[in-house]
Amino acid sequence: MYYISPLKTANLSISRMVKRLKDFRSAEGEQYVVRKKADLSDAETFSTLPVYMGIDGKLKKEKDHYVMIF
Repeated sequence: MYYISPLKTANLSISRMVKRLKDFRSAEGEQYVVRKKADLSDAETFSTLPVYMGIDGKLKKEKDHYVMIF
């Protein structure tokens, strides 16, 4: 399972849950944060989450863009 949240909301508690990344239809040019765990409270002191960009209705991982969670 993947939990996908729009990056612009900065609220990771509101996410869409999909079984495969290719099942998610993204908006063109929109940035998303993708994670595999629903609850981030059991993470260590901090974690980084990859940022994906919506291109042609699909999610493409950005190489050098991450979000750090404290």
